[in-house]
Amino acid sequence: MTSIPTMLIKFNILIDTGSSNLAVAGVSDYVSKIFLPKESETFKWQDDRISVQYSQGYWQGELAKDQVKFSALPNRPISAKFVVIDYSEYFFVQGTTWQGILGLGYQSIAEQNLEPFWVSYIREHNFEDVFSLALCGLVSKAKVEEGSTNDTAQGTLTLGGADPKLSVGEMRFTPIVRSTYFEVVITDFKVNGESLRMDCKEYNFPRTIVDSGTTNLRLPKRVYDEVVARLKQFAMESMMGDQGNFWGGDEVVCWEEGHDKFSLFPTISLSLLDVSSTHSVSSYFEVTIVPEQYLSPVVFNDDSLTPGSSCYRFSISQSDDGTILGSTFMEGFYVKFDRSHERIGFAVSSCSRYASLSTPPSVGGVKILDQSEVGENFNPPPDLTDCKFRMYEPDERPILIAAYVLISIACLCLLPLMVTFIHGQYIECSGSESDQNSDDRDYLVK
Repeated sequence: MTSIPTMLIKFNILIDTGSSNLAVAGVSDYVSKIFLPKESETFKWQDDRISVQYSQGYWQGELAKDQVKFSALPNRPISAKFVVIDYSEYFFVQGTTWQGILGLGYQSIAEQNLEPFWVSYIREHNFEDVFSLALCGLVSKAKVEEGSTNDTAQGTLTLGGADPKLSVGEMRFTPIVRSTYFEVVITDFKVNGESLRMDCKEYNFPRTIVDSGTTNLRLPKRVYDEVVARLKQFAMESMMGDQGNFWGGDEVVCWEEGHDKFSLFPTISLSLLDVSSTHSVSSYFEVTIVPEQYLSPVVFNDDSLTPGSSCYRFSISQSDDGTILGSTFMEGFYVKFDRSHERIGFAVSSCSRYASLSTPPSVGGVKILDQSEVGENFNPPPDLTDCKFRMYEPDERPILIAAYVLISIACLCLLPLMVTFIHGQYIECSGSESDQNSDDRDYLVK
């Protein structure tokens, strides 16, 4: 929660590691409160307009400046720039319990290259450039029909480090491979412990990011299709009725209360490049999510359901922007964003919702890639850093060399022409002078 003085206007703010701008609602039909500039004596408009497009949702508004602080740190305000949102589409929706967004990504993805709030904050208050998130989810992740909005998100944002009480077991670190989004590298993908056996670059096409502002675990099309095909093998026969577009995330599937539905679905594991991995020794660790994470409970507020049934929505979806490890994935873990050392840490969350499961999410130990153990028809690169998808960047040096050679040849070809031209001009000038002298002499003789 952040506050904007002078009258201590408090807002619930969505923490988003996939963007870098701070914004609060100035107008919206879907939020419980909006920011009113007249209520702050220190507020100033900045005569600039900002707009931000997300993978889902859009907003625009006027840039402003005021005193801003975290409610948990009331004695450490800063003068910060933020946007007062006056128009949005699919950003604030029915049931939204927050009134703004705080982007904790890098400045390189901030609109108009504005300095992010977090960068200003750690500089002014001498914090280490580290923060940690424990997302414990909602009592109900999704709502159907209009109705109650009493559910609140459970979770903790730790500034300047990590709180060991919020995790269980050791934390493993993967490197941030590009400082734009929080981009990491997946080296393998497993369903029920069996590898998809795809080229690891496909898992990271065109990138893999950790993004708390995205709800679902989102996957590139080929990866998504393979994951869904394997999940269907486990669950299709025991799911009640017509599944419709359940696997596309548009429809829900219901089970009778007390049915052990989660046992019908397998675990999903991602192998992440370990921070200690080198070109000569490739190391990784495995992060495993459970069905309770990727099946989101849905509450109906009418009588359309048979009493005693429970319904769920599939929270894995297809992406055109690469793999996005959204809140569905993050909720089982305590995630440390260590920007100071360019790494992200994963440990099992101590959230009661997941810690009490008979099979909770897990973070495995560091392993060394052994080519002799990976099996037939599956050949990960000896250097796992090669799993990172690299955009084609042509080498400009040969082009420059060729250009210089062509220019040199052109100059050599033009040189004789230039010499001939200059020589011709010289002869013409000399001839004219000689004719003039001759005319003068003729005149004198006459």
